[in-house]
Amino acid sequence: GRRPGGLTNLLSSPPPLPRSLAKRVRLPGYEQLSKEALYRRLRDGYDYQRLLRAQCRSKATDSDEAEAAGPRPGALKSDGPPADLGVKRPPRGKKRSHPESHDDAEEKRLKSCRAYNKLDPIMFTRLNKKKFKFVRPNGTAIWYDIQTLVQYIIKTGEFREPETRIEFSLADLTRLDSQARHFGLDLPSVVEARTNSAPYEEKRAAEDAMLCLERFCGEVVADMQRCLEQYDPETLEMCLVGHLFPSYSHFFKQIKDRNAEMAQQLVYHHISFLRGPPNRPTEDPFGFLPIILNFIMDVSRGTRSTSEFGF
Repeated sequence: GRRPGGLTNLLSSPPPLPRSLAKRVRLPGYEQLSKEALYRRLRDGYDYQRLLRAQCRSKATDSDEAEAAGPRPGALKSDGPPADLGVKRPPRGKKRSHPESHDDAEEKRLKSCRAYNKLDPIMFTRLNKKKFKFVRPNGTAIWYDIQTLVQYIIKTGEFREPETRIEFSLADLTRLDSQARHFGLDLPSVVEARTNSAPYEEKRAAEDAMLCLERFCGEVVADMQRCLEQYDPETLEMCLVGHLFPSYSHFFKQIKDRNAEMAQQLVYHHISFLRGPPNRPTEDPFGFLPIILNFIMDVSRGTRSTSEFGF
């Protein structure tokens, strides 16, 4: 092909800077030679055209890198004020981005986490459109039926996720109330329930007291079974009348006054425990087991009172 006229003239005439080419090929003694002598040595001993093309390519590469790097620090523009140093400008054609607010970031996080369950984790029923997405700290998400979740929180006073027991934040509870109003559900506010938590605290205190009384009764029944299998008749009779019967009657009466249904369930549980399993019943060498079972049944019916034992 034909070469451009400018390149032909450049190749046919001595280059403006032959010493740069001589330095490029490391020509010995090039600093003491004249331009014409350097030109002859390069033309005769080296591929001069290849060297010239390589020099042109290196200059073009250096120019592109300089444009990509931008102006040097402190340099002045030819047609404008000095460049702002240390300020990163947005690319052309793009709008300057503004920092995201907390609400926008939270909404973006909720949308990025997908939930795949089709059944409500509380009732195990198929979910409908009225559902609430909860995103756990590890990034997993799960759907809950709004009405079921609100009723669970209000009834139990547990402001935690039912599956993992992770506490709901105030933002989660606010979003739950907002979605319940959006779907037109007539439900109490979980945010107000969390703010006014005094009834739940009283309920927990009563449950803890019932749990303690239940454990006291269980310890007394366990002592009854141990005495049946280990003590002689005289010692067993003294333990039952002097300690175990009064203690059981005292604790059971307190449980029955607070929760009669729970007291009735405890009676059947205690009787079953004292009798033992069918394959290994409780040893009763002196025939005291029917006396103990009749006493427990009398206490549950109310025919035996704590006043008989001095309480």
